[in-house]
Amino acid sequence: MGNPATALANPNSIVLTESTAKSFFGDDDPINQVIKIDNDWEMKVTGVIADVRGTPTGFLFDYVLPFSYFDATQQWVKYA
Repeated sequence: MGNPATALANPNSIVLTESTAKSFFGDDDPINQVIKIDNDWEMKVTGVIADVRGTPTGFLFDYVLPFSYFDATQQWVKYA
């Protein structure tokens, strides 16, 4: 759900997994809804992806943020 080509184009966008979207919004459409990250940054839901559980790599997550979010909000990125 959402446009994969532009889902993370904006620094204030977020892509949620299906279960995370359901926990925030129930059966309502999560696209274009707003949630807060770190009780500070408002993020617009721009996509929903299938839950990522039990992958061979063990890499699990509930949401994806664009790197530009970290560039705008985290000082360590500027020095990495």
